[in-house]
Amino acid sequence: MEKYAASDLAKYVIQKHKDAEIGITNLRLQKLLYYVQGYFLKKFDSPAFEEGIYRWAYGPVVVDVYYEYCSNGADDLPPPTNGEFENIEQLVLPEHARL
Repeated sequence: MEKYAASDLAKYVIQKHKDAEIGITNLRLQKLLYYVQGYFLKKFDSPAFEEGIYRWAYGPVVVDVYYEYCSNGADDLPPPTNGEFENIEQLVLPEHARL
């Protein structure tokens, strides 16, 4: 199973939320990345991404992705500005991460 960069998966999830006109915060994004990782481990016996997930006070965090979007605070995240995540379009995501 191909592994993805957590930042690319994050961009994909953000874009899917924007396409569905659903807001997404950094906190929600972190939880969805956690669910995606768990789904991959269960379904494919392989992680979706190599970056670690850490337990923080408000839930699971992929540190690099968190800091990429932390300047937004609790506000909704802006859509990605590039299409680097487009190769993920065929990715099989769990229902709660797919919109």
